[in-house]
Amino acid sequence: MRWLLYAALTLWFTVSEARALEAPPLTAQVNDLAGMIDAAHRQALESKLAAYERSTGHQFVVLTVPSLEGDVIEDFGVRVFEQWKLGDAKREDGLLLVVALEDRKTRIEVGYGLEGAVTDLFSVQVLRDVLRPALREGRFEEGLEQTLDLLMAKAEGVEVGVPKPRERRGSSASAGFVVFLVIMILLFSRFGGGGGGGRRRG
Repeated sequence: MRWLLYAALTLWFTVSEARALEAPPLTAQVNDLAGMIDAAHRQALESKLAAYERSTGHQFVVLTVPSLEGDVIEDFGVRVFEQWKLGDAKREDGLLLVVALEDRKTRIEVGYGLEGAVTDLFSVQVLRDVLRPALREGRFEEGLEQTLDLLMAKAEGVEVGVPKPRERRGSSASAGFVVFLVIMILLFSRFGGGGGGGRRRG
């Protein structure tokens, strides 16, 4: 029985290691391995993040990958963050934004030096209400820029609110329009909706 347990544990560790996606090399502040950002937007984001780092010292980096290949995005994000050693070594003020295209997963890893400003709650809200809706609607460049703007401001202690998702506002507007349309149809049918010359009923 002991050798069976040993074999099972060995197999489990082997499978776990095989699923661990290797961290790619750090080549820029916007590492778009999934090809989600066009050249113009990528250059604009590079310039913005570089200027922000020169001004504040905070190193913010973006990584997009085609797929996690069975890995867990939390584990992958931590490995990448640690290997890239983002931020100042003493202040530990780096930030990593990870997007896995095919898996539709997003993750924000924050260094200890920024945890007081960029909290887990704020990160979750930004991903849920800004970036993910933009991904679903094909507005990735816009959502990514808005996400980074919010994170950069928050890291500097600026009190910023996370805007509500577009689809929620759109859904509310659509629902209101449907209700309005139903009411108009009911009124139309009640008071006569035919062509000219008819008599209104009621």
